[in-house]
Amino acid sequence: MKIRPDMVSAVSLKPNKMPSGNGKGFAELLAKQVAEVDQSLKVADQKSAELLVGRGSLHETMIALEEAGIQLRVVGAVRDRVVSAYQDLTRMQI
Repeated sequence: MKIRPDMVSAVSLKPNKMPSGNGKGFAELLAKQVAEVDQSLKVADQKSAELLVGRGSLHETMIALEEAGIQLRVVGAVRDRVVSAYQDLTRMQI
């Protein structure tokens, strides 16, 4: 099949610009998320301790533990993807 000029839409190239947001970088975003996960783990530990002494609710404790576990797995998956991307970049031949 031949490509005719009327089949191809015009492509305009825009210069690559840095986002002009609030200046947060990837490292700051990642640090914030890790701090949130740490706080979630601390809350889960606190709920577990309260349950052990008889003041906590089993339902609330299990929810806090599951939320912390899910957040921890997500952070691990993000870390794995970042490491994989870094390794791909280091293997590139320039």
